[in-house]
Amino acid sequence: MLWGSPLHYGLNWKNFNKQLRNMYQLPATQYFMLIGIMLSDGHIFIQKNRGAINGYFELQQSFNKFDYVLHVFSLIGHYCNRMPKIKMKIWLSAGEKKIHSGLRIVTRSLPCFTELHNLFYKNGIKCVPTNIYHLLNPIALAHWIMGEGSYQPGGTLVLCTESFSLQDVIHLMNVLLVRYGLESSLTHYHTRNNQKLHRIRILQKSMDTLRSVVFPHMMPSMYYKIQCCSR
Repeated sequence: MLWGSPLHYGLNWKNFNKQLRNMYQLPATQYFMLIGIMLSDGHIFIQKNRGAINGYFELQQSFNKFDYVLHVFSLIGHYCNRMPKIKMKIWLSAGEKKIHSGLRIVTRSLPCFTELHNLFYKNGIKCVPTNIYHLLNPIALAHWIMGEGSYQPGGTLVLCTESFSLQDVIHLMNVLLVRYGLESSLTHYHTRNNQKLHRIRILQKSMDTLRSVVFPHMMPSMYYKIQCCSR
């Protein structure tokens, strides 16, 4: 519940000492939700330059995913010490001013997020965990799609994976095939620093299987990503 007592308790807890921080754990639903978000736009940072030893989770999405961000916050708000914030980015493109607005969630720095950081980061670079086969359950897959999935003409779904190495992307494709029977192809997105960036395209013949797996865990406002109406 977004406005329930757990959120109020988390936002106003004055005596948040080390012992209490170490007691905080992520329930299964929140844990696997964050696994999926980490495969998309989620990040975990440890501010070592400020002497921090624990990581904090951050998610920022554009305003067209406003309800999704609030949904995520309703599940992890008691790990935060502030409400979601509006973030604005202004830049010039071909002489024209562009404005991008979004909503940002930031949690407290906690050992439970440090554990996720250790899974997803190697030498400061975000990567796919080696045990992603066991982590990518239907909840995680649904949140990955809600964060980075894009339904395409022709009945396919593209997952944006250009932030990961080619080896990591192929690893994810293998997990989708072996665990769920989802056939996919590798698509070349564009090139950055002379390195090709790749995305995963789930084939049309696997879309019915995908829908049966993730539909129970998706928000109604996100059904369009799998071209599915409420049942």
